[in-house]
Amino acid sequence: VLASYEATSQKAILAAAGMSTSLDLGGGLMPSAQLESLLSQMVQGDPEQIRQAEEALTPALSTPAFMLDLLTRLTQSQAAHVRQLAAVLLRRRIGSHWRKLGAAN
Repeated sequence: VLASYEATSQKAILAAAGMSTSLDLGGGLMPSAQLESLLSQMVQGDPEQIRQAEEALTPALSTPAFMLDLLTRLTQSQAAHVRQLAAVLLRRRIGSHWRKLGAAN
C-alpha cells in the first residue's frame, strides 16, 4: 500500500511540475546513498562540508530528472533533516516550474 501511495505521490508532483508522469519512477540521476550523504552534509555546521555538498549537488539541481531523486529521499529517508531538506529543494524546483506555467498562460 505504501509503495502505491509513493508512486501516486511521485506522479502527482511530476504532473504539477509539468513533467511527464510516464517516467520510470524507479531511478534518477544520483544513487540514494550518495544523495543521502550530500543532503546530510548540507545541514552540518562545517562550511567546507557544506561547500563540497553544494558543488556536488549544483549540476544535478538544474536537471528535471533530479526531482525524482529528491522525492525518493523525501519519502524513504529515515533521517528527518534529510527529508526536510529534500522537501525544501523539491518545493523550490516545483515553484520555478509553476512560475513558468503561469507566465505562459
